[in-house]
Amino acid sequence: MAEIELDRDPVVGKVDRLVHDHKALVHGLAESVAHFTDLACTFESMRQTSEVDKLRENLLEVLGVQAKLSARAEALESLKTSYQCNMVQTNFQQKLADLTPSADTETVQSSEVFQKFERDVWNVHHRGQAMPGEADADVAELDSTLGDYRNSKCPLSAKHLHDMVDPVEDQERIIYERTSIVAYITKNGPEVICPLHGMTHKVQLKDLRPCTQLVRDRKKRKMAATKGNGLSTQLDSRQKKVKSEDIEAVE
Repeated sequence: MAEIELDRDPVVGKVDRLVHDHKALVHGLAESVAHFTDLACTFESMRQTSEVDKLRENLLEVLGVQAKLSARAEALESLKTSYQCNMVQTNFQQKLADLTPSADTETVQSSEVFQKFERDVWNVHHRGQAMPGEADADVAELDSTLGDYRNSKCPLSAKHLHDMVDPVEDQERIIYERTSIVAYITKNGPEVICPLHGMTHKVQLKDLRPCTQLVRDRKKRKMAATKGNGLSTQLDSRQKKVKSEDIEAVE
């Protein structure tokens, strides 16, 4: 009995069109990203921190969609290459799901585009200064002075614990910048899944409470740093005095 040859061209053609549409959307989103940075820098120059936080959250959302579209386009390309037409019905949705990698919040936050956004906003008032948490050694040293917390950065604003203006925690002790988590719940609530990667518990506004332990630890750290600076100043003065005495003795 002769084998029946099935034509895969219609499926391949449809996949090609989907890939083209996905890439066009990714390109369109990439062009809009620059506007987020420009607006954020403008608001930062006017000290409108809440508006900057809103733009930061919206940018993360846009970058997340962009990452998903890019991953789906790559998955479609792989599907086009591997697809074999036969008499068995293909579950294309399942195949795409298997081929598409997930894009979590941490991956988006570490992207070059988001990091540039953060640097540009930081440079509005702190040009020439290192960003908080920029040097791993410095962050490790600072972390050693704080207590044992479940996260080191706000999962929404990416601000380090040391840099949060108004830290709050939920019932599972995940810490957020207040303005960021309140805006996130208000937009997606009244109940949301914790935005920290790997967490599955739900969070409501009523679950949030001031993170008093973090505030106390930061005060202790600040006092210790002040004492350390004072000691360094005293040592510098003594060293200068000894050096001056040595010079006089030689003369």
